[in-house]
Amino acid sequence: MAFVAALVVTVLVIGANFAQFKTLEQTLGAQVREDARAWAHHIPDLVPDAERLATTGTASTTQLATLTDEINDHGGTGMLFFNGNGILLVSAGRNTWSGHPEWAARMQSLARQVLATGQSRLDVFATGWNEAETVFVGGAFVPILDGFGNAQGVVGVLLDRSVAARTFYDAFVRLSAILSIVFTIALALISSGFILVRRQADQSRQQANYLARHDQLTGLLNRDSFRASVEASKRAGILSCEKAAVLLFDIDNFKAVNDTEGQAVGDAVLRHVGQAISICLGPSDIGARFGGDEFVVICHASCINAADALAERIRTAIARPVDTGKRTIQIRASCGICMGAQCGAGIDEGLQHADLALSQAKFDGRNTSRTFTPELESRVNRRIKIRDAVRNGLRNGLFSLNFQPLIRCDTRLCVGFEALLRLTSADGEKLAPDEFIPVAEAEGLIEHIGQWALGTATAEAANWPEHLYVSVNMSVRQFDKENLVSIVSETLSRTGFDPHRLELEVTESLLMKNSESVGRQLAALRTLGVSIAMDDFGTGYSSLGYLWKYGFDKLKVDRSFVIGLDADAAKGREIIDTIVVLAHRLDMTVTVEGIETELQAELISELACDQMQGFLFGRPMPAADLPAFILGNAARTHAPPTSERHGARCLATGQARHPGRRRTPPARC
Repeated sequence: MAFVAALVVTVLVIGANFAQFKTLEQTLGAQVREDARAWAHHIPDLVPDAERLATTGTASTTQLATLTDEINDHGGTGMLFFNGNGILLVSAGRNTWSGHPEWAARMQSLARQVLATGQSRLDVFATGWNEAETVFVGGAFVPILDGFGNAQGVVGVLLDRSVAARTFYDAFVRLSAILSIVFTIALALISSGFILVRRQADQSRQQANYLARHDQLTGLLNRDSFRASVEASKRAGILSCEKAAVLLFDIDNFKAVNDTEGQAVGDAVLRHVGQAISICLGPSDIGARFGGDEFVVICHASCINAADALAERIRTAIARPVDTGKRTIQIRASCGICMGAQCGAGIDEGLQHADLALSQAKFDGRNTSRTFTPELESRVNRRIKIRDAVRNGLRNGLFSLNFQPLIRCDTRLCVGFEALLRLTSADGEKLAPDEFIPVAEAEGLIEHIGQWALGTATAEAANWPEHLYVSVNMSVRQFDKENLVSIVSETLSRTGFDPHRLELEVTESLLMKNSESVGRQLAALRTLGVSIAMDDFGTGYSSLGYLWKYGFDKLKVDRSFVIGLDADAAKGREIIDTIVVLAHRLDMTVTVEGIETELQAELISELACDQMQGFLFGRPMPAADLPAFILGNAARTHAPPTSERHGARCLATGQARHPGRRRTPPARC
C-alpha cells in the first residue's frame, strides 16, 4: 500500500509539473502572438510605398531606414517582406532565424498561406528550453493589399522574446522545485499518517485479540482461551491427558483481604498470584485465571510427585510478601490436584475432580494441597452437603435444640438440661454435631449459630420451673471478637432469663488460644451471674493451672473415664475420685458424662460426684417432651424440687451452692 501511495504521488508531481509548464508556455506564446499581431497591422501604414516594395522587391534607402527605426523603436527583432508569390524580398533587423533553416521554410509557408487566404497568420518559433539556449520568437504575417483589396505581398514581423522565455524557464524550475518539495512533504505526511494509522490499527487488533484471550489483570489465559490452548496442545501432541495433571488454586481468605484492604489491594494480590504462576510454568504448561481468585494450571506430570512439586513451587511463590503500596502483606493458597488417570472424559471432568480436591484442602485447614481420589470424592461430597446445610440452616430453619437432663447424684432428681445443637439437612438426614460443628467453625458461621442457640435455649428455659437451669455449649470462635459478654447480656435481657440459671460450657482448647482475652471475658460473664463449666475435662492437656486461674464453677468429666470403669473399675475409680477431690477443693461441682448403666451410676454416686448425665437418665429430647420428663422424674424420685442449682455434692453436706459464690470446701462423705 505504501508503494502504491508513493507511485500515485509521483505521478501527481509529474503531471502537475507538466501542466504547469504547458500553462506557462501557452501564456507566453499567446502574449507573443498578440504583440506580433498588433505590431504587424501597423507596419503597412508605417512603411512608405509598401505596395511598390512588394511588387518590385527593391527597398529604397528611405524604406530601409524607416523599417530599421520602427524595429528599434518598438522592440522588434526583424521584419520580412514577401512578394505575391511568397518569395522573400527584403529582411530588416536582426537575422534571428539564420541559424534555423527550418524556420525559413516555415515562414515562407506561412506567407503563402496568407496570400492564399488573405488572412493574417501567427506562429511561435522556439528551441532550447534551458537557461543557456532558450530561443523564443513570435511571428505575425499580414497581407499587403492594393487599392482593390488584393494581396500584393506579405509583411512579417518577428518579436524575440527569448529573455522572457528564459525568465519563464527559471520561474518554472523554481515552481517545479517548490511543487516537488510540497508534494514530497505531502507524500511523507501521507505515508507517515498511513503507516501510523496502519500501525495503530494493527496494535488495536492485536490488543483486542490479546484481551479476548487473556485475563486483563494477571495476563494469564482466560477460561475460553485455556480450553482452546489445551485442545491445540493435544492436537499437536504436546499434551497428553494420560500424562497431565490439573492444578486448581484458590487464595485463602481472599474475600477477607478484599473487603478489609480494598479492591486495589485485592487487585495487587491477584496480579502477584498471576506472576507467581507464570514464573513457575514450564514450556508446555498452561496457566489461566478462571475468575475471582480461582487459577488453573495444566502441566505434564507422569506421576503425582511431579504434580505435587509444581504445586508446592507455585504455593511457595504465592507466599512471598506482596507490596501493596501501603503495606506488605502475605497470602497463602490452597491447591487441588487431579492426575490424568482421574480426569475421566476430559478437561471438564478433570477440573471438577480438582475442585473436589481443592475443597478437601480447604476443609483440612487451607494452605495445603490435596490430590483427588475416588474415596475423596465421596468424603468431599459429604462435606459439601454438610456445608450447605450449615450455610442455609438458620435461614431455612434446619437447626434445632435438643435437651439432655442433668441428674443430681444423691436424689436422682433432674436439676437442669444441657442444650444440644442439632441440624437436619435439606433431604431430612439428621447430621451429627461432630460433623457439622467443625464445618460451622471453618465457615465462620458458628458465632451466629451459637447466638441463635443461646437465645433459643434461654427463651425455652424461661418457661421451666425455677429450680432448673440450662447449660449451653460455647465455641472457641465465639470468644474471638470479645463481644460475647454483651451478646449474653442482651440475650438474657431479651428473654427475661435469670443469669443464675444459665451455665456456659467451654473446652480446654479455648483456654490455650488467648488466655488474657479469654480470662477477661470469663470473669465478666461470672460477674453477670452466669456459671462457667469446663467441658470434656481430662481429654485435653488438663492443665491444673487453668482450674485455679479461671475459677470455674463446674468440671464436666469426659465419658471416656466412665468407659474406663468397665475396663478397670479400681483404676477408674481412683482417677475419678482424684478429679472429684481436686474440684471440690477448688470449690467446683462435678458432673460425670456418659452414664449408661445402673452400675456406672452407683459407682459414680459412691465417689461423691454432684451430677450425672447419660442415656441412663434420658436421651437428648425436643423441648416438647420436657414437661412429661420433668413430671416423671419428680414422681420417680419422690423428692420435692430444690432451689439448689447444681445439687449437693454429697448427702452429708446438705449445703446449697450458688453460681459465682465461693465457700469452704465440704468434707468428703
